[in-house]
Amino acid sequence: MQTILTLNLIGNKIASAGVQHLANAFLQNRILTTINISCSDIDETGAKYLASVLQCNTTISTLILQYNRIGDEGVQHLAAALLKNTTLTTLSLEHNKIGNEGIQHLANALQKNNVRLFFIDLYVLHINDLLQTLTTLNLRWNDISDIGTQEIANALKHNTTLIVLNLANNRVSIVGATYLVDALQKNRTLITLCVDHNYIDQEGMEFVANALDRSKTHSMLNFQGRKFKHGMMESLADA
Repeated sequence: MQTILTLNLIGNKIASAGVQHLANAFLQNRILTTINISCSDIDETGAKYLASVLQCNTTISTLILQYNRIGDEGVQHLAAALLKNTTLTTLSLEHNKIGNEGIQHLANALQKNNVRLFFIDLYVLHINDLLQTLTTLNLRWNDISDIGTQEIANALKHNTTLIVLNLANNRVSIVGATYLVDALQKNRTLITLCVDHNYIDQEGMEFVANALDRSKTHSMLNFQGRKFKHGMMESLADA
């Protein structure tokens, strides 16, 4: 495994016991950059093993765990690891039975990332080598409601690294959309926000589109799967 840059084990059903063996190997590896173990029956225990790797690994930039069952407890382990990891840029947790509790853990990690940024900026010369750099967060197909969305929005107000956020296929309503809009007025780094297939009606879509129109930093909004009023597409395009 010392010469492998990308490890793809999609659909191998290795479960958490298999992840434990992989984690031991990952701890010895110094060049692996991408890991995809989607559809592998990994639960919170497996997430804990992976979190232990992320806490000390300095090469892994992409971790894809789609279609597993790590749940809120598993996310808690990963969020704790994000506080120490300095190289992960893409974390994909699509379809993992993650609820509001798990989202709160992630949101806290993103917020603390910026607290750390502030103090490192004051006391450390080589800032870029030490900052946490998560840029893409995929939370599609989970169980995130407006409560979880509020936690994410609060984190976005202070986060300066996240570029892509995917909240598609959750339970976000116009209330959650309001939280996101408020965050977008303060956030200057998020470029792509995907909220398609949620509970956001046309009024909510117009609300978000108008917010993007006022904040030119955010260049892409995905409302795929929703029905638009006449003229709505032009409004979104203008945003």
